[in-house]
Amino acid sequence: MLICLSIQAVRAEILPSDDLTSSAQTLLWLNAGIGGGRPDIAYSFDVNYKPKAHLTYQFGFVHNETLTFGGTPNESISSTGASIGALKSSKHFSAAAFAGVGLVTGFRRGRHLTAGNHDIFDSGTYEKLRFAALGVTSNMQLFYKPFRYFGVGVEANACVNSQIVFESVLLSIQIGENNVCIKGDRLGTEIR
Repeated sequence: MLICLSIQAVRAEILPSDDLTSSAQTLLWLNAGIGGGRPDIAYSFDVNYKPKAHLTYQFGFVHNETLTFGGTPNESISSTGASIGALKSSKHFSAAAFAGVGLVTGFRRGRHLTAGNHDIFDSGTYEKLRFAALGVTSNMQLFYKPFRYFGVGVEANACVNSQIVFESVLLSIQIGENNVCIKGDRLGTEIR
């Protein structure tokens, strides 16, 4: 079961233009969420910025934790990265995709140090091994926006690296506006 809350605050700036493709727009949105993936539980926070140019930039943090019913420590992995991508938005939908690089850190279990009390919830204590590596990160966002300042959607994160490859899927709620009225009869941003 995936549960996620994501809050997005968006700032938009529109300069008048007769041509839809030359309109200047600045967008900024924030996501915070919790969901599931591999390893088991994931949460993320990212800042997304689209200046008046065509590319969109993202700085993000993703953490994945393995749930264990016994033994300590839990295995965990975190990625902090910078990415570039693209945003496409209309009156009721928005989609964004990013790829970049990130610093991956975390802990994994090493040698078994002590025995537990032989029940299902305690398998003892393990050596805690710290690791760090560079990874290739990706993030995809898809939202349906039935109202101007509210939407629901899905976010997906992944990181390929030399230690532990991970991915997560987040069900999200979007609060904010990243579609704007450019001309009187045409709603939504169109980025080409």
